[in-house]
Amino acid sequence: MKIIPLGVGSAFTMNDYQSNLIIEQNGKRLLIDAGTDIRFSLDKQGLSYKDIDAVYISHLHADHAGGVEYLAFTTCFDPTKEKLKMFGHSKVLLDGWNHTWSGGLLSLQCKVADLGGFFDTKPLQDNGSFMWEGIHFDIVQSVHNINGYSIVHSYGLMIHEATSTKKIFFTSDTQHNPNQIQDFYCKIIIGQDLLLMVQKPI
Repeated sequence: MKIIPLGVGSAFTMNDYQSNLIIEQNGKRLLIDAGTDIRFSLDKQGLSYKDIDAVYISHLHADHAGGVEYLAFTTCFDPTKEKLKMFGHSKVLLDGWNHTWSGGLLSLQCKVADLGGFFDTKPLQDNGSFMWEGIHFDIVQSVHNINGYSIVHSYGLMIHEATSTKKIFFTSDTQHNPNQIQDFYCKIIIGQDLLLMVQKPI
């Protein structure tokens, strides 16, 4: 498994790309989040939509989900490219379509568009997981921010290969909450190594 950071910047970065990344395995590439500058950060790595096989969306802020329209249209209009698998919590995918992506993606001539028309969607539930190219991913819900009295969640990933005892905890965007992160860490610490990738605590 190879991890390729595409950027280290914030949502408003001008000099660094937004903090999306690629997991590479068996010649395939899983894109973790697709921000508004994804076409540029991919190009900087010598890649394009043609080189992506699947995408995971952690939450709907534009620096993590604003590039979905680019992925959808480029793969849709390229007859040589199969649909990308799209993983994400069911609420993220549903809200993403209803409130974010459909605004642009409904503009298909003579078609009634939906998210499944652009992507091979793989919605996940609370405490859900998925396998991709021999790598196991558990989704980990965390608190990103509070909207009034309502929690806005982000869904990070606990990542591990079936043949390894090592695990990677990728938080995605989360509040600075050491106690919560420590709880996740303690669940897997016995007999295993853990790499913690904490992304932009606020």
